[in-house]
Amino acid sequence: MMYYFGNYGSPFFYPPMLIGGLLMMLFWGALIYLLFVGVQKLTSHNDSRDTGRALETLKERYAKGEITHEEYEKIRKNLEK
Repeated sequence: MMYYFGNYGSPFFYPPMLIGGLLMMLFWGALIYLLFVGVQKLTSHNDSRDTGRALETLKERYAKGEITHEEYEKIRKNLEK
């Protein structure tokens, strides 16, 4: 017997509807993921440039004799954490 939905019998198990629903969930999932990653990248702070600049300043202070070797090592270890 052939129904309105062909030989599938029920609109809930009609394969094109299942595939369409899965594709729609995949689309929305990907969109939410991309929005999450985008917001995360915009709000994250990249401190690597600041640390490099701070180390350069520290080296200059050490070279000028403003700080001792012990102070230099202590500050350098703190910056590299």
